[in-house]
This record gives sequence, C-alpha cells and structure tokens, in this order.
Amino acid sequence: MKPVKLFEEFINDSFEKKVASFLIKEMHVGIRMIPVSLINEGTVDHAQYELDRLMRRSAEKGETPIVQEFVPEIMSLVQKFANSGQSGASAPFTSGAIVKTLQKLLAFEPLGGVENTEDEWGEPSNGDTFQNHRLSSVFKEGKDGRPYYLNAIVFVPEGKEYGFTGGGVMMKEGSKDTIGSSQYIKSFPFEPKTFKITVCEKEYRKLKDGSLVEEPGGGGWENWLKDPKQLDEVWEYYDRMDKK
Repeated sequence: MKPVKLFEEFINDSFEKKVASFLIKEMHVGIRMIPVSLINEGTVDHAQYELDRLMRRSAEKGETPIVQEFVPEIMSLVQKFANSGQSGASAPFTSGAIVKTLQKLLAFEPLGGVENTEDEWGEPSNGDTFQNHRLSSVFKEGKDGRPYYLNAIVFVPEGKEYGFTGGGVMMKEGSKDTIGSSQYIKSFPFEPKTFKITVCEKEYRKLKDGSLVEEPGGGGWENWLKDPKQLDEVWEYYDRMDKK
C-alpha cells in the first residue's frame, strides 16, 4: 500500500502544484495586493494631509488646535511606525498598543498596572498613610495595610451630567449605612477602573435646633443610591471598604 504523502511532498508534485496555484488564485479574485512599502508611505501621507487640513481649518476659524505644538513629534512617531514595516494584519494591533501606552503615560498611569511591590511605596506622607508612587490615587494605611483606590466609584446625581467623589452617600434614603468612592483593591496587578453609580439627591437647610428642612438653595445635600444593585459590578472588581 502506498503511504499517505506529507503535505510538503504533496505540494512538490507538478500536478498538485497546479491545483494549489489555482486555488490560491481563485481565493484572491477581486483582492488587490498592495506592497507593504506603499501602505507605509500612505500612512505618512495620510497623517500629514489630515494634520495640515486640521491646522488650516482651525486657522480659518481663528482657533488653535491643542495638538499644534506637538505636530513634529506626532509626525516623527508616524514615520517611525511606517518604517517598522507593519503589515495590514499587524498594523491595527501595533498602533493600538502605541496609543494605549501613550495614553497611560500622559495620564500618569502605570504600565502593566500597580503591583503593590515594595519599590512602589516610600515613606508615609501623612501620619501612617502611604501613597503609591506609580498611581497617586492609590493609598494604604500602615506599611502592611491593604491598598485602596480613591476613585473606584463616582456618584452621578440622577438627571445630571456631573458627578462627584467622596464618602457619606447613603445606601438608601434615611439610612445610616453609607458608602464612599474609595474601595479596596481586590487583586494585583491593578488597573484603575471607575464605576458610575446613580444617586438621588435632596437639598436642605439646617435649622438652629439642628433639624433639617428640605429647601432649594439651602446649601446642604443628602444623597442616596437610586439602585444599590448597581454596586454588583463594583464588587466584582473591588472589595468594599467600610467607612470607619
């Protein structure tokens, strides 16, 4: 019995070569093959055109784009990217990695996440409170304390476009059980993540006897969660930090 051929042997036969060639040709019908060099040159040309157009259109409106002073650096990075020889398949992944890295660095965020290693912490800056060097919004109480993130939750009043951070938001109206923006980091490496939680609010005025009267413009506020179930996704990422 004749043994089954290996793939390498199969494509070396003249007949099989013709079949393989035919299949490859048919698979590429209607597809225009562009040399990588042309793609890379097009990247630079496209970037220069778009930046020039942005500058021109902004000047016509009497405006100055924020990126104007960074155009040489941007074009230098685009040229470097083009020279790296990215293909159509790798270009989106590589460009995405570059953008994400720049975004993190310019936002003073750590690359690879906070790891809670000794070198990330220095001496306590306030009493026994330690601040993380790599992400300034991460703290811990005491050298062996559990790290927490200040902006784990931002509270957004119902129907409003702004939000706020802090503590003392009631779990429900009139409750003494409260929750704040700071929460314990569940695991490391830690990537900062903020959850928006909807709250109801009421403005009041405090009377001389200490009682509260609901009154617009009174200057005092009470806030409580509209739907405590919104916190479910928070606890998948953080552990609750009970207010002392």
